[in-house]
Amino acid sequence: KVYAVDELLKFAIQIEEDGLAFYQKMSAGSAEPEVKALFTTLQEDEARHKKIFEELLAEEKRTEAQISFPDEYELYLKALVRSTVFPKDTAILSKLVDDAEIIEYAIGKEKDSILFYAEMKSSVADGGRLIEKIINEEKLHIIKLLDMKEKLG
Repeated sequence: KVYAVDELLKFAIQIEEDGLAFYQKMSAGSAEPEVKALFTTLQEDEARHKKIFEELLAEEKRTEAQISFPDEYELYLKALVRSTVFPKDTAILSKLVDDAEIIEYAIGKEKDSILFYAEMKSSVADGGRLIEKIINEEKLHIIKLLDMKEKLG
């Protein structure tokens, strides 16, 4: 199947939008000041990442680049997107009962995001450098989340 590269970037924008909404909601729901501050910082980072992907999307639309994927790879990318997107379903979120569980869940989603971005990096003309920067920032998110999890015990 042939994909326009802008489709991959739209997936990335959706991941960042969902991450932003997730961290915003978790920040509002946390009573712990340090956790609240961390979630606020992560929310700001996700908003910045979204803007970077939107700028890459605007650039890609000018070139209308396309990339062809074998069927198995297409299925893999779709599965990655489904597993990466932060849930909007409050039933899933309501099962996360404390900050430690929320942080553990967020770590998993950050890892999924890194995997997806690593897969799409080579598909985006001149965007590889920017996507690598976002990957590195997502890795820092994991470190910050792990540090906070450790503090919470």
